Amino acid sequence: MKRITNFFWLAIFLVPLGFYIYFIDKQLISGFLSQAKTERHYLFLIFLLLGVSGIIAFVLYSDKKSSE
Repeated sequence: MKRITNFFWLAIFLVPLGFYIYFIDKQLISGFLSQAKTERHYLFLIFLLLGVSGIIAFVLYSDKKSSE
């Protein structure tokens, strides 16, 4: 049963991560940062920081939950 639960948490983690990577990749391919506007670079960095923060929060939450 614990193995099924671990797979479920892994799937919940990987699906949004896949969508996040797809979104970032689609924006980069479309020329999102090709112009030299500073605002776009800041926006890109904010999206990356939010994504990494979300990943860290999820990992810490799942680690805390698995140690109980």
